[in-house]
Amino acid sequence: VEGTLAVASGDLEKKLPVVERDDFSLLARSFNTMTRRLSDAQNEREQARRQLQQEHDYLFVVLEHLTSGVITLDAEHVIQRVNTAANDILGLTLSDIIGLTLIQAEQAIPELGALANTALPHLHPDAKEWQAEVHMEIKGRRHTLACRGAGLPSETEQLGYVLVFDDISELIQAEHDAAWSEVARRLAHEIKNPLTPIQLSAERLA
Repeated sequence: VEGTLAVASGDLEKKLPVVERDDFSLLARSFNTMTRRLSDAQNEREQARRQLQQEHDYLFVVLEHLTSGVITLDAEHVIQRVNTAANDILGLTLSDIIGLTLIQAEQAIPELGALANTALPHLHPDAKEWQAEVHMEIKGRRHTLACRGAGLPSETEQLGYVLVFDDISELIQAEHDAAWSEVARRLAHEIKNPLTPIQLSAERLA
């Protein structure tokens, strides 16, 4: 009884003395075997918990040092994590939408509408990797995001989804500027070509 009460209170190190080979000694051995197995199981569970916490902390550090914005969702589209880069890229405070579904997040922050509408069709158990260009207007400024997403499946079920995005607005602007510079250069070349023989003819006439 004393041993049983000790185990019930969480003391899995409790051992009963085994003296003689009788029914009580057999019961005591069985009790000691049970407490040892329970203790081993508890130690394994604690070790697994520590390992999971270490992996969680490692993942947190990695996400916080990425320059790309990252949003993770569970299987029900509930937002689980938003890294710092996501806030910086969008210029929004997204910590308030953690714990909300993507649709609820859009209602709380309407600027997220374009991103949510692009991602939602891909958030299903058979989701494949996808990518898309998303145009958003935030605080009067137009953003163009290169957005990529994928499911996070386990062996038996869909664990959730991850959205990764980068702001390519400046890159697109640079491409536009380069394209217009090339157009201007070609126009100048085409205009200059007929002027050369005209100039030579005028000099000869003079």
